[in-house]
Amino acid sequence: MEIFAFTLIAVMLTSLVGKDARVVADLSAKLGAGPGLYSVSALSAIATAGAMAWLGAEFSSWLIGAARGYLIAGALLAAAAMLLTPVELTLPREPTRSHGAIGLVLLARQIIDAPRLLIFAAAAAKAEALAPFLAGGLGSIIILLWAVAAARPLGSTRRMVFLRRSMALCLGALAIAAIMIAHAPIA
Repeated sequence: MEIFAFTLIAVMLTSLVGKDARVVADLSAKLGAGPGLYSVSALSAIATAGAMAWLGAEFSSWLIGAARGYLIAGALLAAAAMLLTPVELTLPREPTRSHGAIGLVLLARQIIDAPRLLIFAAAAAKAEALAPFLAGGLGSIIILLWAVAAARPLGSTRRMVFLRRSMALCLGALAIAAIMIAHAPIA
């Protein structure tokens, strides 16, 4: 249960300041918040959360001891690095109205982003995919559908930069903790 709560909160916070939420909000502002955009956003969140949860559980099952801790720490550090990169989105002036194209763009942006790397790390820590998949998928869906409904970026740029840096710092601390736990003697 604790992995579910951690993953849900962490994915919601990182999705809130993520690139995919900005893309969906901008598309919603330009195209309107129709049922197609809601559906494509939810389906891409489910697909990428499922893929990363499965990969995390699979890779974790191959590793034992300190190697598993390094895998988790690496995923957390990669997520922190993603959050430290500036968000510079170039959106097309005349976006396509094709839901398939929108879905491909979202899948490409989401497959290796901070929230999905957190899902990967949670699945690797638990060595099972179901709870991280459900929590990560739910957290992503909530934020993406909120972004579609809001039809504007969620917060000011300065606030988003501050939140992204703060979350990156927290993820770095979690990565250090994962390495320390991996090297802790078993009593």
